[in-house]
Amino acid sequence: MKKVFLILSCVILSFSLISCTKKNKRELWIYTSMYKDMIEMMKEDVQKNFPDMKIQWFQSGSEKVAAKISAELEANNLQADVLMTSDPFFYIDLKNKGLLLPYESPHTKNIPIYLKDADNYFSTQRVPVVVMAYNRTLLKPDDAPKTFKELTDGKWKGKVVMASPLESGTAFTAVATLSTKYGWDFFKKLGIAEENLRFRQHDSKELSHYSKGTTDIEYKFPFGWGELAAAAAYRTDFDLKQHEKFSGQEMSYTDPDDPKHKLIPHVMEPSYGTDRIMLAALLDAYTEEKLENGETRVVMKLKPEIAPIDVAILPLSKKENLINKAQELYKIVVQETDLVVDFDVTGSIGKRYRRQDEIGTPKC
Repeated sequence: MKKVFLILSCVILSFSLISCTKKNKRELWIYTSMYKDMIEMMKEDVQKNFPDMKIQWFQSGSEKVAAKISAELEANNLQADVLMTSDPFFYIDLKNKGLLLPYESPHTKNIPIYLKDADNYFSTQRVPVVVMAYNRTLLKPDDAPKTFKELTDGKWKGKVVMASPLESGTAFTAVATLSTKYGWDFFKKLGIAEENLRFRQHDSKELSHYSKGTTDIEYKFPFGWGELAAAAAYRTDFDLKQHEKFSGQEMSYTDPDDPKHKLIPHVMEPSYGTDRIMLAALLDAYTEEKLENGETRVVMKLKPEIAPIDVAILPLSKKENLINKAQELYKIVVQETDLVVDFDVTGSIGKRYRRQDEIGTPKC
């Protein structure tokens, strides 16, 4: 199967690379989500660098470019040679499927390492400006958000807007970056290692008939990669149209600024389940430690935020004075804090510590 060479914006490719991807065909297909006026500016320079090639362009939004490539792959008739869009998760998906060719361009030498693939399969070449707009009747300029991180606060709902991530590849990238940078912290706070997490975009065979795109967050279980959560499933307007059809209830939204403009809202469905997420947290926390005597000790290295017991109070021995002091401490902690506390005097102190290690108690 042919492989695609992937970049984010204009990088002049060497002829040898193209000849490797399309033997016996003097044609180069560039699939891009860049604006048409930018393509027109590039055309002449690209053609000069490949005078013997017929340069063909396919231009559309990032989602439609991805859909076209997925359809071509399904038909085993991939035409694209160069891909220039703003959907990083699609790049990663293609790389994981072995559909990209590595290429270290001299133009990417000064690009920060975090903006390009470590194996040189793709690189960011253009950083767009994303505009945040706010309603001055609802928000004073001095009170407006100053950073994208602030947008993750629910207080901005209905007050700050940006271009639709379903229509604009640039906006999609901004939303995806926010989701990755700040939403990812949720899993890290649970103690799940970042190397055990990944985004995976559904291909055309997996998508439901009403879906235009679904991206899962997957976890590397002992049995392999599996779905941890559906980060985003774009269900279009299917749900509300079906409800409208069978209920007879109109589901359209009327634009308050233009009463003649009505539309059926689209649904973007994230799906997070506590069972799988908790299983992933437990798997990452489970540790077997080898002791000097050859025995194996099980330790649950849970994050304190999700440990079932916050504090264990364990008297060193069963002497009455120690137990009395320990019980006093136990009552103080229970009465004056909201911590979950365990009091244990059964067995040796070593065995009691071992029991707390096995259930992930952070403080003893």
